[in-house]
Amino acid sequence: MMVEAEREISLGASPASVWQLLMDFDNYAAWHPFVRLKGEPGLGEIAYTYSSSLARVRILLAPATITRLDPERCFEWRSGVRRIFLTIESYTLEPRGAGTLLIHRLEYRGALSALLHGRLARKANAMVMRTSQSLAAYLARHRLKAWARPGKAGPGKPASGKRRRR
Repeated sequence: MMVEAEREISLGASPASVWQLLMDFDNYAAWHPFVRLKGEPGLGEIAYTYSSSLARVRILLAPATITRLDPERCFEWRSGVRRIFLTIESYTLEPRGAGTLLIHRLEYRGALSALLHGRLARKANAMVMRTSQSLAAYLARHRLKAWARPGKAGPGKPASGKRRRR
C-alpha cells in the first residue's frame, strides 16, 4: 500500500529560478522545513537528513538516490529500503506565463507504509503543504529583497527608494 500527498502551487518566479533553488542543496535549510540534502545535484547517491516535530523520529540520516533530474522540469529522490519503507519526494515544474506551477509530491511505499497508513497520510499532507508554503515564502522574500536594494526599482517603487505620490 502506498501513501501519497501532492500539492500544486503557483509561483511568481521563472522555472529557472525555482530550479536553481531546488538544486542549491547547501541552502535547503533556508526554505525546506524538514529535509537537508548534501552532495552534488546529479543522478546517483546523496546524503539525506530528515528532521521534524511532526514525527516520532526527530532526526533521520540516510543515503538517498536522485532518480530523476530533468533540468527546469523534474527533480526526484528516494530514500529507504524497497518493500519495507521507501520515501519518494519529487518536484515538477511547469512554465505558467512569467511564473511556474510547482507540483510537490511525497510518497511512502512498503510494508511499514501499509501498517501506518492513516498516520502517514496525515503527516504527508501536512509536510507537503508546509514545504510548498515555505518554498513560496522564500521566493517571495528573495524577490522583495532584490527590489529593495538601493538603486533598483521594484513594483510601485521608483529607483530612488522614495514612494510615488498619487
